[in-house]
Amino acid sequence: MRKLITVIYICTMIGGYCTAAPNDLYDPNDPTGNVTLINNIEVTSIAYNLTNLHETSYTDLYIYNFTINNNHPNGFIIEISSNNEGVLKNSNPGENIEDADTLSYTISTIHNIQDQSNSGGENQTYWGFTSSYNHQNLIVTNRSLETPVTLTFSGATYGITQATRNFKYRMFISSNSKKALFKGDLNDIISISITSIE
Repeated sequence: MRKLITVIYICTMIGGYCTAAPNDLYDPNDPTGNVTLINNIEVTSIAYNLTNLHETSYTDLYIYNFTINNNHPNGFIIEISSNNEGVLKNSNPGENIEDADTLSYTISTIHNIQDQSNSGGENQTYWGFTSSYNHQNLIVTNRSLETPVTLTFSGATYGITQATRNFKYRMFISSNSKKALFKGDLNDIISISITSIE
């Protein structure tokens, strides 16, 4: 099952929505049967400000986080993509989109211990894999979204000992100033999806 969420309009607008719903694997008349499949990403926007892009560079600006919930024994795949192929684009350009209407950026992700909930109950944080959550293949470091970025959290590769629940990654954006920019609002839409490995 695939879960998709459009997470952010960078720079000028912030928003998000979810589609699909968990797939019940048990007979609703027999709740003692199989455990419900959970496959979900929840996104939270963080207050941030991208201004004066013609003269200001940004390094690892914390823009949002996403929380993973998945209990498939084979693991899951996360894909991060950009509507504008990894650039902020002028939303009100002239007759044509020129180089001065765009600004490239990169993203990074990381999990911080302070984002965990370890008090028990339904908010308890669980990391399901035997490898470190900040393993180099499970995070993104200064990557362009010119093409989608895929992270494979495979049970066959990393081993799974329990479900991954309420596990949060932070996402950061970096960009260099560009004096050639035309005046206008620059934005992009970053989408993130989660797919269980069947």
